Amino acid sequence: MAWYYYLEEQLTVPFEAEVCKRSPTSPLSPGDRVQVIAMAPEDVCESEAFVWIRWNKRKLAVPLAQLVPLASDEMTQQAIADWQYWQDRGYQF
Repeated sequence: MAWYYYLEEQLTVPFEAEVCKRSPTSPLSPGDRVQVIAMAPEDVCESEAFVWIRWNKRKLAVPLAQLVPLASDEMTQQAIADWQYWQDRGYQF
């Protein structure tokens, strides 16, 4: 759970993001723009980092690896890049 706490501390929310790839656990498509509002709860992030977004008038948890931050601070951008690098190499929580 070290990754979870690292991301929770480093992400400055809310921030705008763009979907960069499809995910089997998400209805979002590449090119969609969303607002990330928080990390999803620990129990949702047992095997992957999920974040809450606003979607169709409700909150939805989507994989952080699916998103690229658009307007965010340097700390948020670095934390997301770190997570995506780690996950792209096949590692999980």
